[in-house]
Amino acid sequence: MLNKSLILGFALPFVVAPLACGSSSSGSSTSSGPGGSSSSGEHGGGGTGGAGGSSSVNTGGGASASSASTGGTGGATSSSGGTGGAASSSGTGGTTPICGDGVPSGTQRCFATPVGYDAGGTVTALDVGAWDGNGSDIVFASGGQLSYLPGGGTGTFAASVKITGASFDTVNDLALGLLDNGTNLDIVVGGPTATKIVYGDGTGASLAIGQTNAGEGRAYDVQVADIFGSAATADVFQASVSDGDAAVMMTNGNAQPSVQASNVDISYASTGTLARTSATHTSAVWVKPGDTANLRFVPLTVNGTSLSQGTVKAVALEGNAGRMVAVDLDGDGYQEVVVLVGDKVNVFKSDGNDGWVAQGAVSYVSLAACTGPADLAAGDLDGDGDLDVAIACTGEDAIALLINDGKGNLSVEKIALDSGAAPTRIAVGDVNKDGVADIVVAATKPDDLVVVLSKP
Repeated sequence: MLNKSLILGFALPFVVAPLACGSSSSGSSTSSGPGGSSSSGEHGGGGTGGAGGSSSVNTGGGASASSASTGGTGGATSSSGGTGGAASSSGTGGTTPICGDGVPSGTQRCFATPVGYDAGGTVTALDVGAWDGNGSDIVFASGGQLSYLPGGGTGTFAASVKITGASFDTVNDLALGLLDNGTNLDIVVGGPTATKIVYGDGTGASLAIGQTNAGEGRAYDVQVADIFGSAATADVFQASVSDGDAAVMMTNGNAQPSVQASNVDISYASTGTLARTSATHTSAVWVKPGDTANLRFVPLTVNGTSLSQGTVKAVALEGNAGRMVAVDLDGDGYQEVVVLVGDKVNVFKSDGNDGWVAQGAVSYVSLAACTGPADLAAGDLDGDGDLDVAIACTGEDAIALLINDGKGNLSVEKIALDSGAAPTRIAVGDVNKDGVADIVVAATKPDDLVVVLSKP
């Protein structure tokens, strides 16, 4: 399951270091300059060492250094379209050249050749988790229908299966979570008129379809997280832009269908998340339509079965915001918020007091990510015990990786996909049960879903 409030490690000084990546066509590496991203999206065989290739930004306001990089060798990998859920791959070799020789060494990372699967149409939302109880599945929406690719925990998937009764006019987003405090995953669905809940029976079928009373209206973004002080396993953030409200729903821990205990409405939002921002609060964090250059946040307080909010505050972003993810980057128990802004990410470092650590004149660290970042997710992609961030890069047919060194220093590496893949959505989860998170993206062509297994 993609946990949209995962915890990462991050120690001061917080440094973000983009790395130049190798070209998939010639094996050479180019850099767009200090803080720039690679031209091809894949890291050469030299790994993260070699002739430098790092550019750093220190959140304490100190000077940063940059150097050019000469990449190693490596070729592109690609996947061809499978039908009926069958997978096929036309890539050469077993790993992408992000590792080079296929053998991880030091800080190198290896990823298996991307493998494509047929979802029967364009995928608008997805998540990873044990929907049928037998392993790690890919739950997705296509044409308003919820389906899943059954996975037995091996990293391969059978043909897609429709979830009976789980068909909606439109699905803008979805997230998996234990909303009724049971042992079976449920699905929160953001649709055109309301947020729905599909309650799972643990075998891949739905027990019932419920509807929240929180923030009725079109839901663009839904997030699942445990609000501090809530009795339930998972609570819900819904970003709604059609009715003037976004809402946070606190669940009551009871069996379905009556799981809603309390909710608070905030000013309407195009996207947002829930983040643990202090010892006593989880905060709602979001951006408003028409004012997406400001990040709004408000602490939430649980009083028994009721949920209340504090004072709404706002800080400036570097530009107009896209999707965001909450993740603890310094291991202090409080979550940072990573926001897509143009072709960059803005990282807001939690101060542990329901606010953000000042980074000079702003409240964020800026990092060049990729061309056309569309979605992001967090997970431990290299098996080192801290969490990293993966980004679907629509504009360059690639996945960008923000690799955490365990101290919060983030370096950018990329995995190339097929030409025209243009990934739009991304999820992270351990689909082959090796203890390391893998990556799933919704692609444009030649496949609807692409799986990239981590091979640390």
